[in-house]
Amino acid sequence: MKLQKVVISFLLVIGMLPFPAGAIENNAFTEPLTQAEKQNIQYIINTLSSKSVFQLVFFRKKLQKAGDNVDHVHPLRFMAYVFSDPKLKSEVKRIPSMPWNQFVQDMVKSFDSAASRGEMKQSYIEDFAKKVGVNPQMIEPALKEHRWRVFMNEMRNRG
Repeated sequence: MKLQKVVISFLLVIGMLPFPAGAIENNAFTEPLTQAEKQNIQYIINTLSSKSVFQLVFFRKKLQKAGDNVDHVHPLRFMAYVFSDPKLKSEVKRIPSMPWNQFVQDMVKSFDSAASRGEMKQSYIEDFAKKVGVNPQMIEPALKEHRWRVFMNEMRNRG
């Protein structure tokens, strides 16, 4: 139990995935994901869902690199890819709470950055909703009010 607390503290201090503020490019939402970006997103989700909290310590550098490789991807484009792929969508639900919370915290930074540049347009929300098969009215309030954590958890918990 003591080791688990040390590992959790370590992961909270170092962070799991980088999504640096300001990294998103202007056309990041409209550009289709490349094969490399898809592979990096798959790696992030697969690793977070299949490894224990303790094991994730040993994957930190690889997760960091995968995150660096997709830090320019618009957060709605990132999430649309995850939640439109049945396998990734299923894996997201299996991510333990501590890594999930860290992942959400990192995505919040990316959402904040996109919003600060006016890149959370209505058309993006509608496109996201269409890609993942949800009613835009279900997600609009959280996105328009910048309640990114609520949005992420709603998407994770939906059927």
